[in-house]
Amino acid sequence: MISGKILSTEKEIVDFATVYLKGTSYGGTTNQEGIYHIKAPAGNYTLVVSAIGYKTVEKQVKLIAGERVKQNLTITPETQQLDEVTIVSTGVTRLKRSAFNAVAVDTRELQNTTKNLSEALQKLPGMKLRESGGVGSDMQLMLDGFSGNMSKCLSMVYLRKGQGKLLTSIIFQ
Repeated sequence: MISGKILSTEKEIVDFATVYLKGTSYGGTTNQEGIYHIKAPAGNYTLVVSAIGYKTVEKQVKLIAGERVKQNLTITPETQQLDEVTIVSTGVTRLKRSAFNAVAVDTRELQNTTKNLSEALQKLPGMKLRESGGVGSDMQLMLDGFSGNMSKCLSMVYLRKGQGKLLTSIIFQ
């Protein structure tokens, strides 16, 4: 068995580096502490260590039956200079994302009428309200088919005085 630790020239741990015996199927990767373990039969091998952003290192090792070989290695960072970067676009797409939808309802038609808030909210897209009785009775709210225990709903209603608008924000969790 051969094991060891892989460090960079800056004395930093190199985790998830590839370590293998050249010309064989024996190998593995370093763990988060930069340590590797390879089990292989006795013989002479070339130990290869490679990692992204580092130069590949090769080291001759001799494995003896029944003995454990410890081989720590230091690898050098490799920087690459890019000559030119070309960015190609096939089109522009604009995405609008929001944590919640805000819908504005014009309430000018509700002024000086007997319509109530439930009648105003029924105009919102995907919203249905069902009352179980007369005025002041229980109301069942359904948004896009979700109701009751299927969703948690927080509704915030803003009435802007003089502007004739009802803003409601409905948030699902």
